[in-house]
Amino acid sequence: MDSDKNVVCIKWGDKFSADYVNKLYNMVQRNLSLKHRFICLTEDPTDLNPNIEVFPFTRNDLEYCWNKLVLFEKKLYNINGTILFFDLDVVIINSIDDLFLFQPKSEFASVKDWGFPDRCLNASIMRMNGNFDYIIEEFYRLRASGQLMESREYDDYLGSFDKVTYVLPDIPPLIFYLVLWRSGMDNISINTTESENNLVSGKLVKKLQVWL
Repeated sequence: MDSDKNVVCIKWGDKFSADYVNKLYNMVQRNLSLKHRFICLTEDPTDLNPNIEVFPFTRNDLEYCWNKLVLFEKKLYNINGTILFFDLDVVIINSIDDLFLFQPKSEFASVKDWGFPDRCLNASIMRMNGNFDYIIEEFYRLRASGQLMESREYDDYLGSFDKVTYVLPDIPPLIFYLVLWRSGMDNISINTTESENNLVSGKLVKKLQVWL
């Protein structure tokens, strides 16, 4: 299906089964009346609804939520237009048409994190329409240079020390820094709310933290 509206989710490993993807697909079909594509990025398409478009990950060295970084590839297969990303444990109960129809000043919008609403975004829902490839490039640059330190922490859901965190020296663990402070970057904000859905956009002055 050709469309400039794309609902995208990610399934990696066995933390979430195919059933979560299928349920998210069904919720989107019930609550999105606009023509769209539903896409799942995964290394294992077993038992997914055949109406779901499936693509493999563009990188094979990321785990769990860090696979969200591939959403910022310069070219992500034949996906064009707006990407609306949902975590697999998101529950949709009303129309989400406005998440595509609203027109913020920025090319990236997300949900204010309920724990740190003034300085953090939560990456469980993201909308993007633009080129943000420097985010994934900066991640790999920092990791390769040793500035981004990897560690493992206990995950209650997994019941093991399999949670992967990356830490920069000047920020606490579990936060991924979107390095959006580069010269001329002014299309993201955590300062202005432009919709009743608590999505955030506007002009960015400093670095932006995003909970993955």
